[in-house]
Amino acid sequence: MTSAAERRVELLAVMFPAYAEQIHAVWQATCGSQDEQWQQVSDWAERTLGDSFRVLKDELQSGGETERSWALKQVLDERLQDTDYRAIRAPVNCWWAALSEGGIHQALIESGMREVIGQAGIRRSVVIDTTHHRIVDNAEFISSFVAAME
Repeated sequence: MTSAAERRVELLAVMFPAYAEQIHAVWQATCGSQDEQWQQVSDWAERTLGDSFRVLKDELQSGGETERSWALKQVLDERLQDTDYRAIRAPVNCWWAALSEGGIHQALIESGMREVIGQAGIRRSVVIDTTHHRIVDNAEFISSFVAAME
């Protein structure tokens, strides 16, 4: 089982793939408790990544939505490891809750998606002024979703 600090480091490496090797190197080169190691990685990230990291920092340290989503992804990846899925080609429609982490990091997430599915893979990307938990009953989302299904 991985610690919260280790999950933060893994998430940071995913969020900043160009720096993934450096992030892991800083983590491995640090000494002390995992909290002290995370603080050293955090200090390095602030100096190296600047504002891009500062936006994530509080979320990572508070165990908020981003960290919970990452932990869930790790569990699902582990459980689905031996599953053999066939690739499908289908357009992707995205709806983002502007007041949640996904909406805040929309460009970064979509960039990662495009690396896997190609530049034309995202057919629709709509930002809705709501939270993750309230998007499903938001009138703007419902209208947009119905239009996409027509």
